[in-house]
Amino acid sequence: MKERCSTFSLRKLPLTLLKLVITAAFLLANALPAMAQTGVRVKGVVTSEADGSPLIGVNVVQRGTTNGVVTDIDGNYELTVPQGAQLDFSYVGFFNQQITVAAGRTSYNVILREDSQSLEEVVVIGYGTVRKSDLTGAVSSIKSEELQKLPMTSIDQGIQGRAAGVQVTNTSGAPGGQVSIRVRGGNSLSSSNEPLYVIDGFPISAGSMAQGTNNSSLANNAMATINPNDIESIEILKDASAAAIYGSRGANGVVLITTKRGKTGKVKVTYDGYAGTQKIAKTLDFMNGEEYATMSNVAAANAGLAPIYGGANDRWKEPSYYRNNDTDWQNLIFRDALTHSHQVGINGGSDNTQYAITGNFFSQEGIVLNSDFNRGSLRANFDSKVSEWVKVESSLTASRTFSNVTTSESDGSGSGVINGAIAIPPTMPVYNEDGSFTTLNQTPYGVTSANPYSLALLAKDQSTIDRVLANISV
Repeated sequence: MKERCSTFSLRKLPLTLLKLVITAAFLLANALPAMAQTGVRVKGVVTSEADGSPLIGVNVVQRGTTNGVVTDIDGNYELTVPQGAQLDFSYVGFFNQQITVAAGRTSYNVILREDSQSLEEVVVIGYGTVRKSDLTGAVSSIKSEELQKLPMTSIDQGIQGRAAGVQVTNTSGAPGGQVSIRVRGGNSLSSSNEPLYVIDGFPISAGSMAQGTNNSSLANNAMATINPNDIESIEILKDASAAAIYGSRGANGVVLITTKRGKTGKVKVTYDGYAGTQKIAKTLDFMNGEEYATMSNVAAANAGLAPIYGGANDRWKEPSYYRNNDTDWQNLIFRDALTHSHQVGINGGSDNTQYAITGNFFSQEGIVLNSDFNRGSLRANFDSKVSEWVKVESSLTASRTFSNVTTSESDGSGSGVINGAIAIPPTMPVYNEDGSFTTLNQTPYGVTSANPYSLALLAKDQSTIDRVLANISV
């Protein structure tokens, strides 16, 4: 079987058809450039609203396509798009903006406004600030929004549970009492393991023990002197690189605290306040007076001794006497405690000068009778741009804290108010017959338990701390 192969040649076309093909090809060749020229060549300059400076590297993209360019070193761009197309302008740290290409217009100058929320992507470190994506060290960051979710006495309560790898432990239940913070674990057996605190660039070491009467000790909480509402951010430097900045003081980690500063705009006067109560969630369940007296007599009988209650000792009555004559010591020393805070702030400024001034008073009663913590603070931050190349920043923080803790004992016997309320029998009265407080060695078996109610009322372990931090930089 033979295959027949046929070929096509322009020579076999009729002359009229050949002319039509050549004419159509010529018209199509002239139509393609005309179609390509239906787009509009738009251009312009992209600048910042804050200072009018050109923005380099702004993305200018036709919406829905990959057709786009970036601005040059002078903020210029140039792009060919169809009429009616939408252009998207986007840049890190600024709000996105869109324009529509209108007929007869080819120049579009665009002004982008800064996005203040982009500051969340910046982390304060020892040398200054860096973008969080560029940060290589171990840093935990806490912003002011997280600190202001719940009322707190001091900002260490805001760190607790919000910074990974940072251990926060309350070493005292007193209002404003010391809090132990461990960033890099326990590195020393004899020296302090507390981190170094840096407030607006000013290094502060954790306070030592303040010796009160009879060698009692009230620990100084370095964080309690700072108003939590003044904090803009907290950065915790965990790794060994902190020691390269702050030396041996940063061996246990560094807590960087940055306070709020003024912002350009109209003067804003704000008030922030709250009030609340605290109470003990649950007291220990003890025997009442009659039950205690009965069990004491049983214990005495098992030991071969005479009954304590209703026996030869005239001081202690029959167990039935204490059915309605016992003492609930926990109820005496615990109370519903009031907490309240009041703050007035002034914030504002011009393009060249910004200021932020805040005054605060905080008061917290302890749930133990006669214990309290009070703090008054004043903060003033000023920023001034003297010229194009000179800027002055100043910070002033002044605070006074005064507190009273009633958990120590004035006579040095070693038992505190709470421990005394647990150890003292419910059969012991609060007052003697002459109206004086009952004292030691009046309990069965010679148990030496002080009167916790008298300690709560009379024992004083007071502390007053004045702190002024001021710095200026040019």
